Order: sequence, then structure tokens, then C-alpha cells
Amino acid sequence: MKLLLIAVVGLFMVGQAGRGLRLPDEPRDAEIAREMSVSGDVVVPTLNGEPFLEKPPLSYAAAALALKLWPGRPETAVRIPSALFCLGAIGLTAWMGGLTAACILGTSWTFLDIGHTCLVDAGLFCWIALAMAAGRHRNWLLSGFAMALAFLSKGPIGVILPGAALGTWMLWERRGEIPKALPWILAGLLPVGIWLWALHQRPEAWTAYWGDQIRRSGSRVEHAAPFYAYLGYLVTDFAPWTLLIPVLVWRLVKDGMANVRFALAWFLSSLILLSLVTSKRGLYLVPAFPALALLAAPRMEGIWGRRALTAVALGGILVWGIAMPRSSAKTDVGALVREVGGESLAGMDLSEPVRGAAAFERKQVIPALKNLEALDDWISTSPGRMALVQGVLERTPEALEARLRKEPALAGGFKVLKAVKIKHEVLVWISRK
Repeated sequence: MKLLLIAVVGLFMVGQAGRGLRLPDEPRDAEIAREMSVSGDVVVPTLNGEPFLEKPPLSYAAAALALKLWPGRPETAVRIPSALFCLGAIGLTAWMGGLTAACILGTSWTFLDIGHTCLVDAGLFCWIALAMAAGRHRNWLLSGFAMALAFLSKGPIGVILPGAALGTWMLWERRGEIPKALPWILAGLLPVGIWLWALHQRPEAWTAYWGDQIRRSGSRVEHAAPFYAYLGYLVTDFAPWTLLIPVLVWRLVKDGMANVRFALAWFLSSLILLSLVTSKRGLYLVPAFPALALLAAPRMEGIWGRRALTAVALGGILVWGIAMPRSSAKTDVGALVREVGGESLAGMDLSEPVRGAAAFERKQVIPALKNLEALDDWISTSPGRMALVQGVLERTPEALEARLRKEPALAGGFKVLKAVKIKHEVLVWISRK
């Protein structure tokens, strides 16, 4: 098992290079980090030069620092913090539950995938794991500090999930520890207050932050899914270990739950809270995967033995290793931007991921064209100017091209340099004839 753990650690250090940024989230997060590395502003993240405050700045700042240290390999650099954060979560899981638990976590597919992707979620995983580990050892100040870092990585969920898990565990244990723990946890949350204070000193950013929170709470819910959706997500996201979950449940029922309250409170509180929210994605439950690993490790060892567990882990790594490069190649917008080239590029109706991919590849902000007249003016100014147009309702590049050719504002004519559909994004590059 020690050799497997060494292999898992090494796995997070390989496979980071030689791949473009993957839709949907990685290009956006990478471009935010690039802009932060250029501006040096670690208080207010920006995307395409505009404040982007859906999430706080900590994970972006980590990726921006990596870009400063390794400027020659930007796609690799922005992924290094994710790998380190995931390795931190693996180490904390080993501290709480041993090497087998750490290997189970490190070889679960979605966790492994996020460790090879520039996403703010990796930081969230690490800091929640630290908050839980510190809480288990009654170091409430450190637990609160870790919750603050989790908040600064992805927002309030970084406090809600570990807070609910630790609260559930303490109530279950019936030791009356909550009144003693709460003041120390609140003291540890001081970094959140410092960031909010710094944000308040910049009225435009402060207004944008709260406006964004209100807009997101009142707008159409993305990733809507039924209450039970996470039970289905677990089948693929915790693979290959989901094969063993029925045995795990059977052993928990047979052996009783007296020694598993901490891990069970962690997993079930996260599962219930996240299931109550309309928006659901498989990666949202990953912060609770260390709890599943803690539950599974001793019971799986007793039934299957370490050799069988090692075989399952190696098989899972092999399948993931085959699938990963293919999925990256299919969603690399940056490679298309590089292929088309051109003197300068502007965009129209671009989504955040596509705009992020284009800006990251060209290492500059992509001007946003507000209407068709602005599009026509842009491509008319210089023969080397191009525009990247994204379909809004169109489902094929041909449909988007046909709509553009019917527009009177583009009567001057244009030529299509490239037209593709990549994942769900319909994209057409055009320039003046």
C-alpha cells in the first residue's frame, strides 16, 4: 500500500503538461488567474478586465503565483496548485484514516481529474479536509481558520459544509462541545472579515460582489437536478470504489456505527445539504469524499485485503489515464484560437469559458462586440482583424453562419475562417473578405 500511495502522489505530478484547457470551467478560471498575475490585484478577481466576484480570490491567487514562477508553461502552471491542494487533502486523509483511506481518495476518478484541472474546487477540498481534521482533534481555532480559507477559495459553502459536519458530529457525540468550540471557530474566520473589509474599500467592487450574489440567487438555476441526483453521480464520480459501496453499507449495518460517527456525520450532512439545493454537479460532493474513504478503508481491507484493493486502484487509474487525454482534446478552444491565428481578435456573444480560453491563449483581454454593427466595424478596420462569434440559439455552425449572412448589418460581406461545435459551444471565426 505504501508503494501505491507513492504512485498516487506521483500521478498528480504527471499528466499536467501537453494538454489544452478544458471546457467548461478551466479556461475561465485560468484566465482569471492570468489577469491577476498581470495586475497584481489579489482582492478583486477579473475576467476580461471586468470584476468577477462569483468566487473569492484565494485559488486564483495561487494559480497566479504559479504563473509568475513558471511563465513559460502557462497551461501547466495554472494546474500545479490544484495538484498540490489535492495532495494536501490526501495527506490529511492519511492522517485521519491511514494509507488505505488516502489511496482510496487519491484514486477516485473525479478527485483525480480535478487534481489535473485548474479549478477553484481543489482548494476547497484541501481546506475543508483541514477543517475537519483539526476539528476531530479539537483544535477549533485551526478548524475555523481552515474554514476561512475554504470560504476564500469558493465562498460560503466552505464554511457551511464543514460547519454542518462538525456540528452534527458534536451533537451525535453528546459531549456539549459546541458552546466551547464556536468562539474559537469564529475567531479563526477572521481572514474572511479582512477580505470583505478590503473589498468594502472599493465601492464598485463591493457593489458588484453583492449584486452578483443577489443576481445568482434570483436567476435561473444552472445545473438543476432532482433531489436524489447525487446518488447517481456517486456511481461515476467515486469510481472505481463505488463497486464496493454495497459491501460498505452491509458492514456498517452489521458492525454498528459507534466508531464511524465522525465520517458518517461528515458525509451524510454534506449529502443532505447539497441535495436540498436545486443546482447540482457531481464535483460539489467531492469535499465529502475523504469521509467515504475513512468509512471504506478499514472495512474493505477486512473483506478484500490490500492486494485486491491495490488491483482495483490500478485498474481505475488505467481507465482514467486512457480517458483523460481524449476528453481534453475534444474541448480545447485555445488550440482552435492558436490554429486560426490572426492579427487581433474580438468576440461576440461569447460565454465565460470561451472568452477565457481565447484570452488565455492570446494573453490579452478579448474586446466584446455588443451588436452586429460593432462586429461589422471591427472586421472592416483592418484585414488582419477577426471576430469569434458564438451561437446563442443555433445548434450547428452552419445555422450560425446562415443567420450571420442574412443580417443587413453585415452587408459588406465576410468570410468564414473556421466553424466548429466543441462540446455545447457553436463557434464561427469570421473576417472581412
